[in-house]
Amino acid sequence: MGKSQFPFPGAAHSLERGGKTQFPFPGAGRENPIPVPRSGEGKANSRSPGRSFPGTGREKPIPVPRSRAGEAPCRGRARGGSAPRRLRTAWVKEAPGAERSGPSSSMAQPRCRSVLITGCSRGIGLGLVRGLAAASPSPDLVFATCRYPEKAQELQQLSKQYSNIKLLQLDVVCENSIKKVVKEVEEIVGDKGLNCLINNAGINVLASLEEVTAETMLTIYETNTVAQLMVTKAFLPLLRKAAQLGTGMGCHRAAIINMSSLAASMQLVQANEMFLKVYPYRIAKTALNMITRCLAADLKSDGILCISLHPGWLQTDMGGNMAPMQVQEAIPGILSVLDRLGEKENGSFLDWQGETLPW
Repeated sequence: MGKSQFPFPGAAHSLERGGKTQFPFPGAGRENPIPVPRSGEGKANSRSPGRSFPGTGREKPIPVPRSRAGEAPCRGRARGGSAPRRLRTAWVKEAPGAERSGPSSSMAQPRCRSVLITGCSRGIGLGLVRGLAAASPSPDLVFATCRYPEKAQELQQLSKQYSNIKLLQLDVVCENSIKKVVKEVEEIVGDKGLNCLINNAGINVLASLEEVTAETMLTIYETNTVAQLMVTKAFLPLLRKAAQLGTGMGCHRAAIINMSSLAASMQLVQANEMFLKVYPYRIAKTALNMITRCLAADLKSDGILCISLHPGWLQTDMGGNMAPMQVQEAIPGILSVLDRLGEKENGSFLDWQGETLPW
């Protein structure tokens, strides 16, 4: 079988070989490419079956990669942006007199003291860790998680350089892994709780209408949608603890940031025809946006804010070389938006400049 051909640059991908993919659309970085077998293929090399979350069984389970020696038998991948307006923020150093615009929070509000980010081995996740650690003032604690910390060399170097970075192993589709990380974080933050959870991990596989399979759909949906909700659910007690100690709404108190994509916008389907080759990714991210809306309504009384954020099209492993910006160029804008979130942004779909996007 040859590589699938797609009518835009850098988008050819061999699903059978699981090669590195170039995706010309935003928010598509991940730690490792995964081969997703077509229906009836790849059974000789199929991975041990099973799903990480109870109550999600199917007649034909999603293939699960074999675990590495010494690791729990769980699977998972991590995911990873058009020049942002640089805004003054408590997290980002800015030149005096920089113009303020965008989301409506006040510089006088308390700063965010603890952040946990999923999918930090590369791309946007790694950029966020680097940006937060170097900010002035920076959060007291930046929990950087990824599936294989021992392979994340840049992340390891950052954790040695900055004492506020705590590097933790997390497989977002493994229930036991999630529970373990929650316990580790709780032991560190104590009664102060967790101020900000950034659900950044995710995966993608190109699949047109002719190529999409149930296995592909469910694999992407499990990681990009179900896992985000399960991680959020697990950290909810710590988010509530933090919310009880603050006022207002925002990352300074308690917030859930779901990394979404412009490709998830239902109103812009026809305007973004090149995204039509990514059925699983678009559908999963659109479902993630619904999770954002539900969480925003459900947790408002707890003082916990929730938004979906489109980080932009960036030069990552999956963003490709054609992307107009490098990760480090977009991070100041992203952090500015997060720093300035307020009650009126709760339940919204924003881009890295703070502009509202259509659902």
